[in-house]
Amino acid sequence: MSRPITQGVSCEVCNIQRAPGEIHPRESRLLKGTTLLICNKCEAGKKEPRSFIIIVARTKGFEAVSDYIKHERYVGKTIEAKEIIK
Repeated sequence: MSRPITQGVSCEVCNIQRAPGEIHPRESRLLKGTTLLICNKCEAGKKEPRSFIIIVARTKGFEAVSDYIKHERYVGKTIEAKEIIK
């Protein structure tokens, strides 16, 4: 069982500090077994951390994350092919 968040914490997707009621734990849709602290806005947008998208693209292929990239379901600069192909 998760403990309630009692002080301001940053969202692990957008990195913006939010009030306690605006951040909650959620399992990553891309990296199963990884719990994120995510704000309501990022949750509503079904966003994932940019780094997770790159990791999954490198390990499972572009198709596994194509929807996240096409619909910019992350925060930060555009993900370029050179970041995925290493």
